[in-house]
Amino acid sequence: MLDALVTEARLRFGLDPAAGLQVVAAERLIATPFEASRPVMLVPLALLRPGDDDPEPVVPLAGRHGPRGRTSLVVLARAYPADHAVGRFGTTDTLTIGALRDEDLALPLYLAPVAPEAAVAGPWAMPAISARLRGPGGCPWDQEQTHASLRKHLLEEAYEVYDALEAGATPALAGELGDLLLQVVLHAQLAAEAGVFDLTDVEAATRMAAAMTAVARASRVDREAQELLRAVLTSIAQVEDTGLDHDAIEALVTDVIERLTADDPVWRLADRIGRLRAADPDDVELAIDWLDVLLARTERRAESGRRRLV
Repeated sequence: MLDALVTEARLRFGLDPAAGLQVVAAERLIATPFEASRPVMLVPLALLRPGDDDPEPVVPLAGRHGPRGRTSLVVLARAYPADHAVGRFGTTDTLTIGALRDEDLALPLYLAPVAPEAAVAGPWAMPAISARLRGPGGCPWDQEQTHASLRKHLLEEAYEVYDALEAGATPALAGELGDLLLQVVLHAQLAAEAGVFDLTDVEAATRMAAAMTAVARASRVDREAQELLRAVLTSIAQVEDTGLDHDAIEALVTDVIERLTADDPVWRLADRIGRLRAADPDDVELAIDWLDVLLARTERRAESGRRRLV
């Protein structure tokens, strides 16, 4: 089926497979990243997965999951101009993006690529525009800019975002964030021209920063757990100094279990304490031993997290 569609697209719509054909299940469009500057074939899932009676849940793509990212027609309207032609397989009739209806998605469709600068809903439009403005025949103002000359503009845009944040999530904030993002793109373009780094390196750096943040957060949680567990063990020791009071220790163990989250694998040790108590309520001393194990485990995790941050 796909081979026949590709052949028809080459003959009728001028498809060049070397341009990077994207095949997207129509029913999963809102969950699928695609680039409008590359050819797209929208194909019903039944043709891509014949006999698949258990479709996966469709969740809007992160980053495109706002109010205008929840229906296929709206996603297409954001990605393409309203007058962009939509090829229909098996018929000479054509549509435009603005004229599409939900029932049209029940048959395979072909979307020719738009110019990179026009694919404004994707991540590469701004870099393409920046490179064009900086290139031969571009904008004289952009061509004369340097990292130093752009500093004041970066500061100005950052302050405008700061002011817009006072009103919360508004359309005006989206515009100001776009202006600030353009500054990032411009600096990456200048650095690429100098052979130092490009926008992909910037994005890679943000992923590294996110990973380091996650490690730092995990270390913080572990430190809080250590403090809590040490307090519990200290209390247990104080109780034992005056004689083993099973009820008091039971209350302490229950408190620490309730205050730990079950989402982290480390805290599953606490669940094991609870199950041991349920099996033998009188064996509180065994529960204390497990608390010692949990404390040692969190100390090792915290130290591992610190090493990853160095």
